[in-house]
Amino acid sequence: MEAVIAANEAFYEAWEAGDKAQLRSMWLDSDDVVSVHPGVDPEAGDVMLATFDELVDQVNGTGTQFFVSEVSVAVVGDVARVVCVENCVTTVPTELQLVDYSRLGTTNLFRRTPDGWRIWHHHAGPVVPVLRPEPEA
Repeated sequence: MEAVIAANEAFYEAWEAGDKAQLRSMWLDSDDVVSVHPGVDPEAGDVMLATFDELVDQVNGTGTQFFVSEVSVAVVGDVARVVCVENCVTTVPTELQLVDYSRLGTTNLFRRTPDGWRIWHHHAGPVVPVLRPEPEA
């Protein structure tokens, strides 16, 4: 389980650093790798990797930081599921120093390989606060 947590952390560190080569090496070498990002249709294989490169380019140089929280890991055989929240903070480079904050519910699936855990599926979607009535006393 520790190796899965480390692989998940390394995924976000490479993304935050804008290291496309490192990120590509973390994906499973398979045509069935898939990613689903908010507002983007699901993509697989080489198309997904190219889109992921574009997303990394968009983040690179913005000062975007990923703070991953609420991490839950399950491992079944050679497959691991990480459910977490991506807390993304981006400083918009203007004289106003605007800060954009997003909170994304995320599932990352990993497969164990001879070279370690490789990401196989990434899905992130916005977390919207839900107001619930107070329980009656």
